[in-house]
This record gives sequence, C-alpha cells and structure tokens, in this order.
Amino acid sequence: MSNKIERETDEIIERSFYEKYQDRVGWFVKGTNKDLLHNNSKELLKVLKENNILVNKENFKLLEIGAGGCRNLKYILDEYPKIKFYANDLHQAVSFKNMHESIKKVIRFYKGKTQDVIKEFSSNSINLLIDSNHLVHVNYTDTNKILDYINNTMKPNYFLVRSITIDVPMKKGCPYHKHNFNEKLTNYKEIFYKLSDNDKRWYIKIFKLNI
Repeated sequence: MSNKIERETDEIIERSFYEKYQDRVGWFVKGTNKDLLHNNSKELLKVLKENNILVNKENFKLLEIGAGGCRNLKYILDEYPKIKFYANDLHQAVSFKNMHESIKKVIRFYKGKTQDVIKEFSSNSINLLIDSNHLVHVNYTDTNKILDYINNTMKPNYFLVRSITIDVPMKKGCPYHKHNFNEKLTNYKEIFYKLSDNDKRWYIKIFKLNI
C-alpha cells in the first residue's frame, strides 16, 4: 500500500473512530451487536482458560491494546481479580464512560495510539498482551512497527490475537486489514488457533514467547 493511500486510509479511520464510537462497542453496548460483542468477550476468556494462560496473582500483568471500554477485561476481572490490568485507546473520557464500574477501579489506562503507548512497556514487563479487533484497523506500516516492537523489545510472555481472515474492502467505514502475525513474530511460537464460534471470518490465535 502506498504512503498516499495509507494517509487517506488513516484519515477515514480517524473519522470512523470518533469519540462516540465507544458507545457502540463498550460494556453498555446496545442494539443488534450487543450479544455478538459480549459473546466475543466470553469466547476470549474461554480460550485463555482452556490454554491455562491466566494466573490470579498480583504480579500477573495484562495489557489490551485498543481496548476502549474494556469489555474483554471486565469478563477476565470477574474471575481473576488479582491481575493487574492495563489498556489504551485514542479517547479516554468516552472509554471510561463505557466501562463497567469494577474495571474502572483497577485499570491503568493510557490515552494514545498503540504505536506510542507500547513504548511505555519494557522487555518482559507484560505477561499477556491482547489485540482483539484492533490492529485490523491500523495500517500495514504502523502495524509492522508495532509488531516489531512487540517481537524484539516488549516481548510479552503471551500474545492473544483476534483478527480477520480476509481483507475487507473499504466502503463507508474503515477498512479491515489482514495482517500476517506469524511472519512478523519470529520470536514467538503459535500455540493455539481456531476460527471464532461467533463469526467464521474471524480467528483467535495465541503466541508464546520462545525462551
């Protein structure tokens, strides 16, 4: 993708992810997508439990990038209350508006783009990193930079990805990019893969850091 096309794509994404976008995807989401989005969160928790990734200890640190209202993290918090939770998104106030009160009390939230926020985390400081439907909306150049930092510098113990199996052409909204995580994460081994039970266009993968 050319730099010009990526700039134009980024402008569309910025317009698509305006502040009120979180009203459509946060904990208090309403409408036709409510059940789907909450089922997606429950599915992620189930996958993490089945793979014995989560540990209910205070020294277990979990970061979700592009987390918004932290719907996924709320489900994890309910069963693993001792974990330390971190998240980021472009808009802080509206993200908190769309969070359940329990996650508000424990989350450390970073306002900003993922490529900037992840630099706050040093090597091996995070046990589990989650990308759920986030990097699909980030252009290829920036995503490659993010994955390079994750792979070579940040090095979380585990990296769970929920992403799309196909590129979706841009229409009125933002595009969905199919990224090649396996190619970029050379210091990781894929230990889990499945198509989502809720929508077969999406998959879930878990990568484990090679030791």
